[in-house]
Amino acid sequence: TAIIVALRCGRAPKEIIDFFKFPKATVYSIAKSFKESEYIEEGFLTPERKTPDRSQVRKRSADFIDRLQTMINDDPSTVVKPWMTQIAAGRPYLYQQNGAPAHTISTCSGQSSPDLNPCDYYLWGVLERGTNKRAHNTVDSLKAAIIQAVANLSREQVAHAVGRFRHPVEAVIVKGGSWIE
Repeated sequence: TAIIVALRCGRAPKEIIDFFKFPKATVYSIAKSFKESEYIEEGFLTPERKTPDRSQVRKRSADFIDRLQTMINDDPSTVVKPWMTQIAAGRPYLYQQNGAPAHTISTCSGQSSPDLNPCDYYLWGVLERGTNKRAHNTVDSLKAAIIQAVANLSREQVAHAVGRFRHPVEAVIVKGGSWIE
């Protein structure tokens, strides 16, 4: 996808190879296929697309869709509950449909306090000390330092972070999901 977007933006295959570090054979193969399928329309490169054969598309009547939606709304257990039960594998779960506002308001959703982020305090400090030992002139250098710092974490450090994380989680559970101090 990145190659096609770059080609649509007028980038040459060589520029794409240099920027993304993709294999030459891949870029040139995709560029060739893209070039073969394009045509010029009002100055823009647009690949030709096959239009679906409408005779093969199964038509669903509005009545059919309404009946199906009513069946699902009346008894979600016919569709959703068996699937969720299987996925949860015996663990408790909370069902929130469609991200509708009624399902995502603060009284229904979990707390978003930074206290509930195990990385916010202890781990960030440890990682920051490991990555800031020297200046990084490139993003790749910083990424490599972060990866190295995470790889150097001991089991004890991770256990310490998780141990510090447990208390705020338990406090939120005791408060029924409301804010904690």
